[in-house]
Amino acid sequence: MTSPSYIPRVPISSHVPSLYSLKLPKQAKLQVMTDMVLHKYLFPQELKNKTDVIAVAILGRRGSGKTVLLRSLAALGFDQYGMNNFNVVWTDDLSVAIKGFDSKDVQMLLIDDAMTKQSSRRIHANTDKLGDYNNIRHIYEKVTGKTKGLIIVVFAWQRWMDLDPAIKDSLDVIFLKTASYAREKDMMIEMFGKDYYRYIAENYDLIRQGDDNAKSRSIVHVVSLDGTGNENGVFILDKLECPNMPEFIDTSIIDNGEEEQNRGEQTITLEDLLASDDEKIRIKARCYEMLYIKGSDCRKTGLALGISHSSASRYANDIRNLLESKEASA
Repeated sequence: MTSPSYIPRVPISSHVPSLYSLKLPKQAKLQVMTDMVLHKYLFPQELKNKTDVIAVAILGRRGSGKTVLLRSLAALGFDQYGMNNFNVVWTDDLSVAIKGFDSKDVQMLLIDDAMTKQSSRRIHANTDKLGDYNNIRHIYEKVTGKTKGLIIVVFAWQRWMDLDPAIKDSLDVIFLKTASYAREKDMMIEMFGKDYYRYIAENYDLIRQGDDNAKSRSIVHVVSLDGTGNENGVFILDKLECPNMPEFIDTSIIDNGEEEQNRGEQTITLEDLLASDDEKIRIKARCYEMLYIKGSDCRKTGLALGISHSSASRYANDIRNLLESKEASA
């Protein structure tokens, strides 16, 4: 690989407002982590002596600038590694992205609207896809014949709870662009802290008021720094043009024939079962959620829900069988 060019330092725009001068306590300090995240965690200057994988998430509601950030990251990748060493695949399906590997040293897979085909509600239908994801290094090495390289996988979607848990567990860097709601809000506050969450909540309000500059701002969580006090920060990246950006591969068009065939068939999701009017169904769904998604065991699940451990196991299997049967018929 030719010597990589360096990513230019990203200037921090002077128009970024101080959202907290009146509302936050004086001890609240927000650090800007743009340069560190770009240069140290996303686009390393030197490749390791092995095939490395960097997994990234971009979370935000519709219209918050997720796709703009995807395109800007791709532009930085081309600047860093050059067209001869950098391949980008942009789609909504992880399996399709992996099939787009070529012989270049650095691969960037952009999974836009990732919930569509990698949803936690399709957890059993995702088995083959997750198998490919877990073996992504070996697939790359088989395609390229190389034993070293870099794979950057970026998932962009709206809600933390919607993506498959196995993918969430693999993430290295997490960007949040908007406020969350319901149970998800508590999860995001736990991950990013109250001050950073407040920053992005107020920034999202600026987006809603039509401030396009606000779309350049996110908060970021570096998983490997979790617990150090330096894991969270503000990330500011103005929109970058990417003339080499590939066409988006929309698998809904590819799958249109199958979708037409299945149109009108009702699908039962775990969210539906958790919100059921029937208390026993809700308890069964909670057993499934705790055992199969959150990784709890039967004893802890039974204690939490006031049932025996054997009932917890049986209830979880009931829901699993129900969801599998609905997916198979869909």
